[in-house]
Amino acid sequence: MDGYNTSENSSCDPILAHHLTSIYFIVLIGGLVGLISILFLLVKMNSRSVTTMAVINLVVVHGVFLLTVPFRLAYLIKGTWTFGLPFCKFVSAMLHIHMYLTFLFYVVILVIR
Repeated sequence: MDGYNTSENSSCDPILAHHLTSIYFIVLIGGLVGLISILFLLVKMNSRSVTTMAVINLVVVHGVFLLTVPFRLAYLIKGTWTFGLPFCKFVSAMLHIHMYLTFLFYVVILVIR
């Protein structure tokens, strides 16, 4: 990893980083509130249909994505990535994995309905 410097390779403009930090804080707080409320609703519903299983899978995908948001926030606040290149690739890939799996589960729910 000679010559790898995250601060020089960063393409985040400081103005954009401030806006992204605000957006990610909103996503984190809103996502956690939504995740907890849906989990309470699913526990109270006590139904085991195929649609319920797809919604549970959707909640898990959102939850795993929300686990990566604090690391994005740390990067935006510090201005440098301090968690290593493999984890950087995982956090970056998680955005796309979340997007595609969410789309897949929404399609499953629509087809079932």
